[in-house]
Amino acid sequence: PQEIRDRIKLQTHLNLTDIELDRLVPMKAWLAQRHLRKRAGPNIQHLIAHLNVSINDLKQIILEEPSLLDLSLLKTIQPRMDMLTQAGCLPTDIGKIVMLSEKKADEYCAICHLCRRLGITSSQKDRLFDSVSSTTRPQSSIGLMEKVDYLLHHAFEGSKQKLRAAIIKEPALLKKSLKQTIQPRTEVLQYLESIGLKHHPSDMTGYFTQPESAFTKKLVPKVNNWHPSALDQGHIGNDLKDGSTMQESDNDILATLKDFSLPLTAFAYSDESNRDGARVVHWK
Repeated sequence: PQEIRDRIKLQTHLNLTDIELDRLVPMKAWLAQRHLRKRAGPNIQHLIAHLNVSINDLKQIILEEPSLLDLSLLKTIQPRMDMLTQAGCLPTDIGKIVMLSEKKADEYCAICHLCRRLGITSSQKDRLFDSVSSTTRPQSSIGLMEKVDYLLHHAFEGSKQKLRAAIIKEPALLKKSLKQTIQPRTEVLQYLESIGLKHHPSDMTGYFTQPESAFTKKLVPKVNNWHPSALDQGHIGNDLKDGSTMQESDNDILATLKDFSLPLTAFAYSDESNRDGARVVHWK
């Protein structure tokens, strides 16, 4: 029968062993699924033309993702190939995203892009995607790249090497919200530095991924009480350049830190009743 001859032709084309052929297209499935027989040949020809790989490499890609033989070329395979091309990803990754939803595939392409940008290897990229994509809601490529750009320029001093090491060490860093976690915690460091209390966390990755309760306890690890005299060593004096007083500056400090959405018990004035339980005390 023609169906049997077509199956043998497929085996010859991909240089498949009998075991590989039975695994890829079992005889029962091949005879029962007309769309599989109809699509297999054109799909293989399309992949050969666009992947620029050897037959053995193509065979491996298809064995890892057999659905490449019976998915729609126009509705699924070609659109996913276009996504990979636009993101600068390897076309040979088609088998890794062809069965993903559009949003998950977009997230994969974004991770491919940032891995290429930061010099992250292919094997590290797969681990990174598996970790980041475990979230129930995929991240958009734009949102992910905004997060990486912010981390690179504001938290890791423009060092791709430091950011790469942090992401490889703890992929969960990329799962943290830019607006709710990464940006506020970065601004805390910038603010502490601006008032003469420069703080460099020993574990920058852990600084962003730690729970809120742990973050609050470590906010100012070397200062038990926030006293105005702590500012004397900085660039702020009793008479500030803008004409405001030290008390007004203290008020601004407290107001600003409270804007970081930390528990309010972490900050108190020296004459407030809750100062004993506060992490930072502003002395009047």
